[in-house]
Amino acid sequence: MTSSDNFDSIHYKNNFLTQVIARVDLVSPITSIVEELPKDISKVALKYFPIDEPKPAFTQEIFIGPKQLSTRKEEFTEWHFYGRNREKRLRIMPRSLSISYKKYEAYEGMRSEFVEFATEFFKAINQAQPSRLGLRYINEIDVNDGDPLD
Repeated sequence: MTSSDNFDSIHYKNNFLTQVIARVDLVSPITSIVEELPKDISKVALKYFPIDEPKPAFTQEIFIGPKQLSTRKEEFTEWHFYGRNREKRLRIMPRSLSISYKKYEAYEGMRSEFVEFATEFFKAINQAQPSRLGLRYINEIDVNDGDPLD
């Protein structure tokens, strides 16, 4: 294949992607969003994800030492925003943010939404620092329906 080959014309009969997830993990938790999300972040989130459903959540840690056992529980709000038909979700937590799509159309659309949101997030919360960025494509091929290689 040469670099001039056009891949835009390639389309599959069945789209085997059942979910696409883009996620950013943060170096340290952002305590300022535990109870309230800044308005600038909510505004850009609602632009692409108009259904806003915050949910209470918690983490529980267990520390085991040579002479003692201790636990620590932290409560916070998970900020969930959904697309009009719940085909996509934005999830904001003190330690990470992610976008997941159940109905994936194209990389460019996902990329533009994620980049716009992440740019606003890191601008509004300047102490937030990314530690890891991940992009996951989940394929599911049903082998009960004919030859999966067709």
